[in-house]
Amino acid sequence: ALILGGTTTFTVGGSVDTDFNGVVDFNAAVDFDSTVTFDGETTFGADVTLNNSASMTVAGSSGILVQGGASITCANGAIASLQDGAAINVASGAAINVASGAITTFANVPTFSAGLTVSGGTTSITGTLTVPASATFSSTVLTTAAVNFSGTRTIFDAPS
Repeated sequence: ALILGGTTTFTVGGSVDTDFNGVVDFNAAVDFDSTVTFDGETTFGADVTLNNSASMTVAGSSGILVQGGASITCANGAIASLQDGAAINVASGAAINVASGAITTFANVPTFSAGLTVSGGTTSITGTLTVPASATFSSTVLTTAAVNFSGTRTIFDAPS
């Protein structure tokens, strides 16, 4: 197990690729400037930043916990990917920040157990949108397929 805490700043830079094969706890800020792979349970108790073209891979059956108050930030060109079976759990008060112009892709249907808020810009949906509970849309929603509502819905702008 690797545990970093206190006021320590752990930086992996340059062209150094790092593979963590066991339990890792980051309780201090960490910046990655290269490729990093997590093959075990990992906890971020402080902010982690993927700079420029850095990439983070969470191997299958591994998991990352982002504790409350901590965040993962992907700067321009950085990539965070989860292999089949891997998970990122974001605790209350934690955040995952993606730079503008970046794309978040889900290979499978994501589950947002506490709800989902999308703010700013336009949300485009190219498949079917199914809303099994109440929903409020305060901005434009564009879709090229069906929208199925099972609960109460409120739409403030004209639907497209």
